[in-house]
Amino acid sequence: MTLAMKGFIDKYFFTNLPNNWSLESFVLEHNEPGYVKKDCLYLYKEGLQNIYKSSEFDDEVKSVAKKLIETYEEDKKKCTNLLDSHSARATIHQNRLSLLVSKAKSANATIDAVFTEADTSLQGVKTPTPKNVPRETEHFYTSPEQFDATSPVLPRRLFSQVEPDFFVENPQGSKRNRDSEEGDDTEEFNADQTITGGKNVVWFVDGIDIRKKFTEYQLGTKLPKTKPEYYDVIFFNAIDKNGFLETLEKSTVTQMLKDITEKEKETSNNKEQEIRSLLDEVISRDIDMSKKKLNQRRRLNEPFEREFALHFVNHMIELMEDTNLLLESISEGTYIVSVLGPILNKFFIKNKKSWRVKYGETCLKASALDCNSQKEDDNRRSAGRKIDAIITLKEEDEEFSVVEVSGSPSKQDWTHFKGDRMKIVKMLKTLMNRLAELRPNSDIREIKLYAMQSYLHELIIYEFRLKYAEIYTMIEVLRFPFPKTWKDMNEAYEVVMGLLKYERLLSSSSEEIQDFLWSKCKDSQIMTTRMIYSPGGRTKKARTA
Repeated sequence: MTLAMKGFIDKYFFTNLPNNWSLESFVLEHNEPGYVKKDCLYLYKEGLQNIYKSSEFDDEVKSVAKKLIETYEEDKKKCTNLLDSHSARATIHQNRLSLLVSKAKSANATIDAVFTEADTSLQGVKTPTPKNVPRETEHFYTSPEQFDATSPVLPRRLFSQVEPDFFVENPQGSKRNRDSEEGDDTEEFNADQTITGGKNVVWFVDGIDIRKKFTEYQLGTKLPKTKPEYYDVIFFNAIDKNGFLETLEKSTVTQMLKDITEKEKETSNNKEQEIRSLLDEVISRDIDMSKKKLNQRRRLNEPFEREFALHFVNHMIELMEDTNLLLESISEGTYIVSVLGPILNKFFIKNKKSWRVKYGETCLKASALDCNSQKEDDNRRSAGRKIDAIITLKEEDEEFSVVEVSGSPSKQDWTHFKGDRMKIVKMLKTLMNRLAELRPNSDIREIKLYAMQSYLHELIIYEFRLKYAEIYTMIEVLRFPFPKTWKDMNEAYEVVMGLLKYERLLSSSSEEIQDFLWSKCKDSQIMTTRMIYSPGGRTKKARTA
């Protein structure tokens, strides 16, 4: 079975800072039943090699990986006793879980390894051999969120791997790039299709045809799939302006932002001042005093904004009183169900006639309908591409927003954050393409989609549009801190107003989509789709959206 595979990187390298990496700590972290000395050494060195090759890691991290590869033999000698002691202990538990390396060879500077799960009794299902595994179920793991929690070393799915030695160049003279060989994900998201036609107009800024300039950049740059530009998306990052935007003058980028940003509808200053005064009134330094003040207002008939502010304070008390849950190392699932969910539910209850929400690792229906409707959803999807929450228009039964929690709020994992942000890009493009398919004659320029991302006690709101011909844009419209201690509640006004604005954006988006789905513009050019311009995209015929 010959396939172009991505390199495998053990989750250890994602959950520990590079300056803490060492063979000794790697062995200690893998001290579970099923430990095998030679496999532990293999995973350690293979992870370092793939990090050194990957474009996802910066030069500083690659330098650490290279240094550890160079000192590998010396480090292995120093850890001889540790490795042997762990091997002896693991032998007792070998029948419970074992990682088998079926073959490893060095031919033309490549490593070809097949890993299979040893103890199938944990699943109660016979593990298929490589030749029986359908192409659709193959999935290649490179980030910690894709690991099965029940397996201490490897994911439960079988995977194959074909990788060159990181010091050896291929016949074309360029080093292999893990991003360029990333597995096709078009069955997860319909992101490799771009809408053409319709009422969209060409985007000219400072005399520059942005679409033409963008195409030249895509064709002249070896873009990995981890970049929004690969999918015809320009992301206006609030922190930095890299990628395509870096090739433009600052004044041009500023004008582009103005073109896609609409003036926000101002809320009443009186209403904002009311919320600020209310929070100042009920939030005390003493958490018990705050509880008493909330109880005094419990039976009052408050407008929604004030009711939400009081609900938020009460929820924070429940989370922080006695043992502060927000200071614990909680999982993504716990965070969205116990922390974020109860807050967002207040919005969904208000809009319960129009919206519904689904929490937990779930999948976009739009992908299943558009990409491969004949396949069962569960048979086609992998946990790594599932979504933490999806918001759907109830009557139309169409998804229009997503929520992603990027790891435990107490753990910094920039790779995880960027991976989830890229997933949001592809999800929102899939949803936009789905709307174009439903109403190919309507004016999609008016549609704005929103997504929320939670990372390190901070909430970020993105806006996604297709205002100009064949160019999707995503901008960060909101970013505000989420309290983690009662002391932080002194600044609760910022997060309460941020969340209320998020609800208004969702309401506006849902109304725009409902109008879009209802309208019939027969005089408009029908929207179709084409393949993305980025090299590596498969050739497909354009089709009616």
